[in-house]
Amino acid sequence: MAQLWQNAVMFTHHEPMALNRTPPVTTEHQLPGLIRLFVAGGLATAGLLAFAIDLPVAEWFRDHRLPKELNRYLNFAEVFGHGIGVAMIMLGAFVLDGSLRFPSLTWPAIRWPTYQPTAQKRHAARMLG
Repeated sequence: MAQLWQNAVMFTHHEPMALNRTPPVTTEHQLPGLIRLFVAGGLATAGLLAFAIDLPVAEWFRDHRLPKELNRYLNFAEVFGHGIGVAMIMLGAFVLDGSLRFPSLTWPAIRWPTYQPTAQKRHAARMLG
């Protein structure tokens, strides 16, 4: 029995591994941060350059009359551009902050536990997500 116990201890006993606590030589973990920094700097530079040509372009459009359909297209592009910009800001906020959630139709059931929605309300909430 002692021999069996000694064999079991021998098979289960392992030497502790030596931990290498030296920092890595490569800086691969810093690359994503540098790429983001360069992208942000490039976008900021592009924004400043856009300010430089904004007024001359606006004056050119004021002085040269465009065809009616092209003018209408540009006006719609401005309106939809603002809407898409708002949607991108909201999407960015939802992606960056995981605690934000879309509103749900089932919130009264959470706030007031005695509230019991009807079958139609439950199905409508399920269809909306």
